[in-house]
Amino acid sequence: MAEQLELFRQEELQQQEAGSIDVPEPKVFEDCEWCFQFNDGEPTVFAFTNPPQSNNELTFTITNSEDSEMTFANKDGEFKIFAREITEETKLKRQEIYASQNKET
Repeated sequence: MAEQLELFRQEELQQQEAGSIDVPEPKVFEDCEWCFQFNDGEPTVFAFTNPPQSNNELTFTITNSEDSEMTFANKDGEFKIFAREITEETKLKRQEIYASQNKET
């Protein structure tokens, strides 16, 4: 039999009844910090909750304008997310993706 790809650690999955699998809910942090990490380097905290506020979520919005960017930096380097005008190379990739999706439907 072919080797099965493990998407969940075995101890997280429990067989209940034939054909049914219980996937545990992820732990929700009441008080937390958000981090970024380069490879296996030390995580860098860039935001944290402000208890007792009830809406503990972090949302990023990067618009399609030239001044829309977000940069994360630590001693190991910089990670930037930004908008730019689409390149010809990306236009071709996009066209290929849309063409293949239309063939599948």
